[in-house]
Amino acid sequence: MTSVAVAVAAGVLVGPWLRASIVASRLPSGDPARGRCPGCSRRVLAPDPGTTVSTALVGRCRACRQRIAAPTVVIEVLSAAVLGLLALRVHPLLVLAAAGLAAAGGIVLGAVDASTQGLPDKVLIPTLVAVAALLVAAGIVDHRPERLGSALAGAAAAFAG
Repeated sequence: MTSVAVAVAAGVLVGPWLRASIVASRLPSGDPARGRCPGCSRRVLAPDPGTTVSTALVGRCRACRQRIAAPTVVIEVLSAAVLGLLALRVHPLLVLAAAGLAAAGGIVLGAVDASTQGLPDKVLIPTLVAVAALLVAAGIVDHRPERLGSALAGAAAAFAG
């Protein structure tokens, strides 16, 4: 049960980073509107000391009330729940780390895809590479060559698709 508690805590802690990745990935890196409210162009990625807790919880721009992202608790609760459930079912540790990373990347990719109908390579490719590396490491550490083969086959399928 300790691993589940750690995974849930990790999900809560990684939630704000996932949210920032979602907001930053909505637009191409060269776009001047990146990190800004789509309604009033106010900068939303920089920490704003004047932002109240209630404003942050509703996921709206402080200035114009335009919806920027899902309410704060949605991403944090989702990541905590997914990582907690993975910790219940996935073993060994390196495979759990790979599954958790894939899930976190999936949350970001799902949210970005829902708003832009596209998957940003700057999130997708590093996630695929890191998950593949963790699965290969798990195959080596566990002395399970069939897992190593599966990891390599999965990585090849992911990059081919």
